[in-house]
Amino acid sequence: MKILSLQSVGLGAVFPSGEFLGINEPFIFKVGEKLKDGRGKELDITVTDITDGFISDLMARENYKEFYKVKTSDGHIRVLPKDKYIAEWGE
Repeated sequence: MKILSLQSVGLGAVFPSGEFLGINEPFIFKVGEKLKDGRGKELDITVTDITDGFISDLMARENYKEFYKVKTSDGHIRVLPKDKYIAEWGE
């Protein structure tokens, strides 16, 4: 099994929704789909792979013990803490 997507929990961008209310839209990373900026516009960067790991895999300055690695078509790797994202697993 592999990770198909990640969705943030308690993180995201807030968009106005009438009378000073806002809608919190979570950050979502899906393998094979383009990244979106904080305003919902697609970037020309595609998520190529999502894996999970432990601190022994990465010399991190932060105190994250478990994390997800999101690899993208621009050659970057984004490191996200596991306690802030929900993973969708599949074949």
